[in-house]
Amino acid sequence: MQPASEELEQALANLVPQAGTVPFFSTVTGGRCPGETCSAVHWGRGVRQPVQFASAVNALAEFGVDVWLEIGAHPALGHSLKECLAGRSDKVSVLASTRREREQESLIETAMDLHLAGVPLDFAAMTPSRRLLSLPAYAWDKSRWWNEASDWREGRLAPGGRGLLDIRLPRAHADLDRPARCPPHGISQRSPGGQPHHFPGGGLRGPRPRSGRAVV
Repeated sequence: MQPASEELEQALANLVPQAGTVPFFSTVTGGRCPGETCSAVHWGRGVRQPVQFASAVNALAEFGVDVWLEIGAHPALGHSLKECLAGRSDKVSVLASTRREREQESLIETAMDLHLAGVPLDFAAMTPSRRLLSLPAYAWDKSRWWNEASDWREGRLAPGGRGLLDIRLPRAHADLDRPARCPPHGISQRSPGGQPHHFPGGGLRGPRPRSGRAVV
């Protein structure tokens, strides 16, 4: 890569770097770099020496960055970013600007994700030909659209605050003319709620009392 590095330095020989207004973190040094140090030699080093990607990501995280946006035609570094940030307890968002074959849709989705992450966006600049509509200031309509039979509603909202437990069910009663059966010794049964219960091997189970004819 040495020839390519030297060619790049020659092409950027007239470059005059200036002090930056936005913090700049370089994968050449692995940390924050003042703008005036990003000379042709700096960019030439980025061609021939190993990329300090993890160091630069960690430096950005220490700086307080918690929303990451990869700008490109298709995400390529998102997985590596997540690996570098996996050991941190802070919750971060890793987003990509666009995706192949659905550039417009993915760009809009990313803008919405940035908005949800708390990044201030200029929506007027994003949609200059459209009007921003205000939310209605009047009270919301109080109409009910819940489709429910009157007897079900009465059972659900019956006096006493117990809902369905206030309704007596006359059809739920014990059959006193039918002998009860006991399970074999040691067999575990399950109740209708799914919880197992054990019946003792020497026990007897008789019919339910007549009071079970009307249960609450």
